[in-house]
Amino acid sequence: NDAPIASGDAVLEAIDEDENNPPGDIIGDLFSDSYDDTIDAVTGGSAANVFAGIAVISDESDAEEGAWQYSTDFGSAWNDLPLVTDFNAFLLSSSTYLRFNPAEHWNGTPGSLTSYLVDDSQGSITTGTTDDVSTDTDTGGITQYSSTSVILSTEIIPVNDTPVVSDIPDQEIAEGGNFIVIDLDDYFISDVETAAEDIIWSYSGNDVLDILIDQITHVATITAGIDWNGSETLTFTAT
Repeated sequence: NDAPIASGDAVLEAIDEDENNPPGDIIGDLFSDSYDDTIDAVTGGSAANVFAGIAVISDESDAEEGAWQYSTDFGSAWNDLPLVTDFNAFLLSSSTYLRFNPAEHWNGTPGSLTSYLVDDSQGSITTGTTDDVSTDTDTGGITQYSSTSVILSTEIIPVNDTPVVSDIPDQEIAEGGNFIVIDLDDYFISDVETAAEDIIWSYSGNDVLDILIDQITHVATITAGIDWNGSETLTFTAT
């Protein structure tokens, strides 16, 4: 046997921030363009070995970003990758699914995975087994492991998160009276991307009432005509 040749990098398709249950992809597809074992294809002799899977030796992601996960049942259940090193490479078969599951509200480029590619000269891979590939003689040569590794990366695309606000209490006044001014910041709870002072408030629903919002202080003033009576439902929106 001649070890397979690994080349280039692999990329897992990007997903949106906060995507619920990303599907991932099958390892056989993710690394197919990087795997080559034609060196074993000899006319009248040996045939090229089939891609059996990968031996993960490095996971550069951290908990703040999320976690690389694998599935052996077509994505029904997922497991976090364990701690890996070249002394304790984690084997994943070509039929195993792989994904990055981002932490809530996190976006960007998470830490990548580094893996050796494995042929089936020693049989198929059982996902979840480990091997020591820490020395030069453990990879390349006549082993089932490529002598060079392949990096798998992905991207989490940012999306806008809706501001969270609470209800504003109703007000009731006598005809000719004055409404209490509303400090809208008292009803702003949170926004992942935007600080309270940068929120822009708007309003809708008024017909006769006059509304004025100070976009610096976020104080809303409601003014009614001196002879006005009735009711209106106002909506204040944070963006």
